[in-house]
Amino acid sequence: MQLTDTYQIKVYDSNHTCTPTFHQKQINSRWIAEHYEDDIRMNPTWPLSSFLQKVVNDLHCHVSIFAIARAKRKALAKIKGQHVDQFGKVWEYGNELLKAMPDSTIQVMTEDQVLENDRKRFKRMKWEMSGIPCYHACACIAWSKKRYQDFIHPCYTKDVYLECYKHIVEPICGEEEWQTTNYPKPLPPEVKPQTGRPKKKRNKANDVVEKDPTRLRRQNTKVKCSNWVFNKQPPRDKVLNTPLGIQPQKFSSKNQGTTTSRQNIEERRRAMQAKLRENPVWKI
Repeated sequence: MQLTDTYQIKVYDSNHTCTPTFHQKQINSRWIAEHYEDDIRMNPTWPLSSFLQKVVNDLHCHVSIFAIARAKRKALAKIKGQHVDQFGKVWEYGNELLKAMPDSTIQVMTEDQVLENDRKRFKRMKWEMSGIPCYHACACIAWSKKRYQDFIHPCYTKDVYLECYKHIVEPICGEEEWQTTNYPKPLPPEVKPQTGRPKKKRNKANDVVEKDPTRLRRQNTKVKCSNWVFNKQPPRDKVLNTPLGIQPQKFSSKNQGTTTSRQNIEERRRAMQAKLRENPVWKI
């Protein structure tokens, strides 16, 4: 019990005289991450406000939104794993594959050191480290009127991908049972996050059919009718002269229903003009 984060109750008194408190130091971000790990695994995009409301309703204690953010970040890091730890186990994974499939060949390609040990100077450019060609190389390819696809390594082609995965991959042991190797652990490639809001909308293919191709977008629709009768307020040059108990009729989507047909709009307009002739409520 001394080496764990638990406590032992020796004397229990059922009669409580202390006042309830909503501040608990034991409920920190690490404890919340371990307790709600399964919920975050089922919903990785769980909003922080909903997560906070769930914790408050379950535990009846005060938790800050910053602790919720740290707990979610720790839980996602534990679920998805750190890139450094995952790339560091490449040699162990390859050794396990050779045990399951002895006739296979494992090839791991890594980059050399960025700095030379003896001269202490850089021997690689930035675009050589990231694998992304510089703007000058792309400009030269475009100036030569050649295709960018011709300068891509063959390992990124579809044929090589199908050739690699055409064999049957035998089951291997779990990560906890992998044998440790003495090879240096490779580091993951540097990935720079893009600026702006992350894109979540998928790229639709050309064969995807829209739900309603005839429906106009919001930016192309007419929000306000040109006829002042259908507007909520009359123009300034019109003077309202409404008798008691008589109010001008307004066409609302709640009362009349939502219709987008041009024919129904014309029928409404004619009906409104007929009512105005019988009982004029507007005076010019």
